[in-house]
Amino acid sequence: MRLYSPLLMAACGLNAPSFAASPSLPSILVGAPTATQINQRCNMWVARSNAMRTALEKSKGAASVAKTLTAYDRLTEVLLDGVQEASLYREVGITAGARTAGEECEVRMASELTKLQLSRPIYKRIKSMPPPIDASTKRYVKHVLDAFERSGIGLDAAGRAKAQALNDEVSKLTTEFEANIPKGQRTITTTAAQLDGLPQDFIETHKPDPGARSPYEPTIPTTSP
Repeated sequence: MRLYSPLLMAACGLNAPSFAASPSLPSILVGAPTATQINQRCNMWVARSNAMRTALEKSKGAASVAKTLTAYDRLTEVLLDGVQEASLYREVGITAGARTAGEECEVRMASELTKLQLSRPIYKRIKSMPPPIDASTKRYVKHVLDAFERSGIGLDAAGRAKAQALNDEVSKLTTEFEANIPKGQRTITTTAAQLDGLPQDFIETHKPDPGARSPYEPTIPTTSP
């Protein structure tokens, strides 16, 4: 299982009162999306998150929960949606090309996430907010700032650049490892009795061999029989 960033854990593991829905996005790809469609979808996620991050970094005026933290929450939502959607395509894409496109998108989105983790302007904006009045928001802000600090926000520019490169490499290796699991093809044989309870159309497409055993070779990822 992929380990998501401290910032996403902070945003998702707490009940953040400022969390608001991001602007509407096109519906998730359904059916059997092609590699081209997934790449286009990924370009949309990257462009959207980059624009939102840049806008928050360049925002002016006094920082506040209603303005600054809400913008951070919306950006976090877009990043989380993009990472998890890419993971879905990597895991269950119908063709090898679609799954590879999902892999590549997952790495791209992870890189965008690291850029948020290491954004000194966004960290400073959140840190400069007046202390929230209610306890839940105060706790949430503390977790968000702590996550920035654990990610290396206190490093100098060279250190943050190195942290970005290291995180990108870790993400690439993690995705490659996870993608290699379904690529390791195996043929599973069962007796007819062991198939009892599975849909009849599945049983009919896996006829028994001369030894009365039914072979099942998962040539593509499946989520159900």
